Amino acid sequence: MWPVAAQDDPTHALDMRNALQLGVLLPLPFLTLAEVPSLTVEEGTKVTKTYGQTLLLEIESLTITFNGEDQSPGESPEVTIKDEQSVVFVDEYVKVDEGRVLELVRTFESLSSVGTQSGPGPDGEVAEDVREGESELTDTSVRFRWDGDEEEYVVTWADDDDADPSELFDGLEVEADYLYLLPESDAEVGDTWELGGEVFDLITSPGGELGIESDDQNDGDEFSDQFADNLDGSIELELSSIEDGIATIKITGEVTTLVEQDGAPEGAPPELEVSQTYDFNFDLEGELLWDMGGGHAKSFKMAGDVQMDLTQNQAAGDNEFTIEQGFVGTIVVTSEYE
Repeated sequence: MWPVAAQDDPTHALDMRNALQLGVLLPLPFLTLAEVPSLTVEEGTKVTKTYGQTLLLEIESLTITFNGEDQSPGESPEVTIKDEQSVVFVDEYVKVDEGRVLELVRTFESLSSVGTQSGPGPDGEVAEDVREGESELTDTSVRFRWDGDEEEYVVTWADDDDADPSELFDGLEVEADYLYLLPESDAEVGDTWELGGEVFDLITSPGGELGIESDDQNDGDEFSDQFADNLDGSIELELSSIEDGIATIKITGEVTTLVEQDGAPEGAPPELEVSQTYDFNFDLEGELLWDMGGGHAKSFKMAGDVQMDLTQNQAAGDNEFTIEQGFVGTIVVTSEYE
């Protein structure tokens, strides 16, 4: 977590203690729209964007019931879930007008993930399941062009605009600069604004859906869609300082979401009904640093505590089996721009 340091007003020689003794309220510097953080990057600029995300969860509680009777073990087994994602791409701002990117070429250098789950195996020893994911977009370049009539971006291969669109383009977003976190109008240092919890999906998926999947991934799209659609809560932001050409925006928030899945595994008896529910709560803090001179983000970091409650139900005839697992952990999201 990052404490917010009090900022003195650099436009006044009189220090804060003397001002309070004199009963004078020092005004904060007012920012015109041109001075508010915004996308003013020069055309032709290339920026390498490196994103990292780590989710770590450990089991905290386990309750098992069979037909309403408690069958819980004396101690919860040691179960750990870790998900890491790494994304690197280079954006070339070909055309920019009044804060909007009209044309951008994005080259994907690295798109990968590693998911690890560890817990007790059949022999009592710790078993580990590791799944690595990658995207077919790696080592390719795409072009985003703004269509003013349709008010949307058209995506093509950068080296062949006339080639047929690829399924890999579905879900790609030009936005990867946290523009949605910036103040929309004139602002003063100390001003605050609020966004809905749905922006958490944008924060954790810069560039949109990049197609990072493992070979055995199942129902990944459905899970992701529900996770995004059911996001709720709020994100509060504060323009806390502008010093040496760098604007600092502080971020706090609490976000929740829910994912529900139904369906028995392949090969299960036809009378077996299976469902599971994932209930997430994120308590978040972070900061966005914005390069006022360069006109683009400089870095981003957000971290927070995570609670995930997983409930699994299995029913066949008059019998019902329920497992409730409580997980706690952390999430860390980082971005660097060079």
